[in-house]
Amino acid sequence: MSEVRPLAAIDWPTVLDEIATVLGDIDPATGRRVPVSVVVLAESLGVARGTLRGWLDGSEPRHQDGERLLDRWCTLTGKARAFAPRDVRPLPATAR
Repeated sequence: MSEVRPLAAIDWPTVLDEIATVLGDIDPATGRRVPVSVVVLAESLGVARGTLRGWLDGSEPRHQDGERLLDRWCTLTGKARAFAPRDVRPLPATAR
């Protein structure tokens, strides 16, 4: 019988970075998309800048906020939730 492992936690800073990038404009000089600012991203998501800053710094959003962020990420990127960025840090030896 194979061991069942829990899914790795969502990598919220990467999810938010990808949302900011998709919402951004294309730089005509480079042809690359430039992410929107923290102010614009917070307004777009309907959250306070301090809340967004906390998430970008690694705080976990509340469940309903996380659900809303994932829904928005899926809509903007066209990807399924299963492909959301995950935090895949290796487990410490004591957790194995």
